[in-house]
Amino acid sequence: MSSFPSSPILKHQGLSIGLIVLALLALSTFFGSWYTVGSDQRALLFTNGRIVGVEDAGLHFKAPFFQSVTKVDIRTQHADSPAPAGTYDLQAVDTNVSVNFHFDSTKLPEIYKRTGLDVAANIVEPRIQETVKAVVAQYNAEELLKRRELVREKIVDLLRGKLAAYNLILEDIQITDFKFDPSFTKAIEEKQVAEQQALTEKNNLAKVQVIAQQAVAKAQGQADSNLAIAKANAQAIDVQGEALRANPMYLELRRIEKWDGAYPRVVTGGDKSLLGLGDVTK
Repeated sequence: MSSFPSSPILKHQGLSIGLIVLALLALSTFFGSWYTVGSDQRALLFTNGRIVGVEDAGLHFKAPFFQSVTKVDIRTQHADSPAPAGTYDLQAVDTNVSVNFHFDSTKLPEIYKRTGLDVAANIVEPRIQETVKAVVAQYNAEELLKRRELVREKIVDLLRGKLAAYNLILEDIQITDFKFDPSFTKAIEEKQVAEQQALTEKNNLAKVQVIAQQAVAKAQGQADSNLAIAKANAQAIDVQGEALRANPMYLELRRIEKWDGAYPRVVTGGDKSLLGLGDVTK
């Protein structure tokens, strides 16, 4: 077999292509090592699979081949969970709880190592359910209906503490009204209606009693007034009697006060009413 010597031109072309490929790879690696972190993000920086830092918003560089980045959204997240529970008197109650929360951005490495970043389903929802069960079990059904706001505050406080243990910050919570078995709900409503009616009757009775007391007080006042007038009249009569007994001229004075100024037309002998004054004692 005959052999052909390799062409210098072909060797030169192959070398050029190789250099171009290497240059492209180098450029790709260089530019691929730069990354940006948004204002609503943080970036976990890994070296050979181990977290070595957390990067804030901005442009950053990572060493090629050895380092990698996982970006974390630090904005508000949402979790929603049904939360069946039982009251102190063993009544089944259903409710639904929705919460808003976010990562504690200063604890991202701990969060990633302990629970990972998918915390809504793995951490938050189970904590919602166990919190509602723990709080609701402290109340009987009737108390639960009457003290909703207090129950809500206890759920919020307990859930905030549970999430903080996982470096999660609770922002807000919405609790759907507690729902009981329909027959039990009807019984509670009927009891509340009966209590309201009893309270109304009690108020009406109290009103009647007040009116009666006012009438008695008015009658007593009138009686006291009449008695005072009678006593005054009696005292006046006593004064007049004393005056008659003390001064005989008082009788003549009374006659003069009663005289109408007319003289009698007929004068009879021995008539005591000679001057027409009449009987002053009348």
